Amino acid sequence: MTSAAVAKLKASLSEYLARVKAGEEVIVTERGKPIAKIVPFGRD
Repeated sequence: MTSAAVAKLKASLSEYLARVKAGEEVIVTERGKPIAKIVPFGRD
């Protein structure tokens, strides 16, 4: 599992989406607190 701040995610979105496509979860953070989780489609 990887985490990324909103600004970093915006700057490198394609890199993080490639990680998700490969099966990895990405936790999105704002000011150090988790606000969202990106997971591969079809995975709950």
